[in-house]
Amino acid sequence: NGGVRIGHPGNGTAGHVNILQMQKALGTKFVVAGYKGAGPAVQDLLGQQLDAVATDLPSALQLIKGGKLRALAVVFPQRVPLLADVPTMTEVKQPEVDIAPFTAVMAPRGLPQAIVDKLVQTNDAVLTDAATRKRVEDIGGVPTHMTPAEFEKLLARQESTYAGLIKSGVLTAE
Repeated sequence: NGGVRIGHPGNGTAGHVNILQMQKALGTKFVVAGYKGAGPAVQDLLGQQLDAVATDLPSALQLIKGGKLRALAVVFPQRVPLLADVPTMTEVKQPEVDIAPFTAVMAPRGLPQAIVDKLVQTNDAVLTDAATRKRVEDIGGVPTHMTPAEFEKLLARQESTYAGLIKSGVLTAE
């Protein structure tokens, strides 16, 4: 098949789902290659076995900054400070591509509200610390505060996206 060859770091990852979302939005099919991690996918991109990779930013950031790779778009609501000239998926007219990898502080349901409040307060203090923010941004992260309710909405939206892809048969278990 002579189509665009695009890799991702593993089935079910944000990069994989983003590729599926792009195919649906564009009404096209890519030659999709799943890897066991971002490293092998990025190496095959560098070796020109792939035309593109949908992966997390920390896995490619130094190669982008070093001029070996070119970032085409980021999957965040806003531009990433380290790559301020790289547009968001919404800016390149692909708002449907919206599953961004994230790191979160989670706790079991039913945790007493006082403990939840303390976790949120502590997390907010960490996210507002200038040194911490710089460290997160230096690896391509976007420190973002969300209330527990906002985070629940994000998870529900992502769950809906994954469920729709599974129901349509586009995303399957290996």
